Amino acid sequence: MKWYKIASSLPSDKDLLEENKVARLRVAGKVLFLARHNGKYYAGDNKCPHAGAPLHTGWLDECGHIVCPYHRFTFDIETGQNTSGEGYYIDTYPVEIRENGVYVGIPEKSGWFDWLFGS
Repeated sequence: MKWYKIASSLPSDKDLLEENKVARLRVAGKVLFLARHNGKYYAGDNKCPHAGAPLHTGWLDECGHIVCPYHRFTFDIETGQNTSGEGYYIDTYPVEIRENGVYVGIPEKSGWFDWLFGS
């Protein structure tokens, strides 16, 4: 896992993102959504796997699921699992608040070739 700083200072109540809001974020060549629910931050792939909608233009429902703006499919912002029953999922990424800022963790790429030869 490689950690990327997304904010240089620690967020106060509204500094980074208001409660129950979603924003777009570009980290390590990926476009992610950043969401805040119950005072905690979440990040995940910003593209709905069904029709490619930008999830940051959707919203969080009362359960804290991100709702796709195109067809209203919903996803758990912590696990990425589709909660409306269509069987899709999105990748999610951990967000950590540290002494020197806010970070998102992105897994480093490794394929079967790396696993096979230990590179």
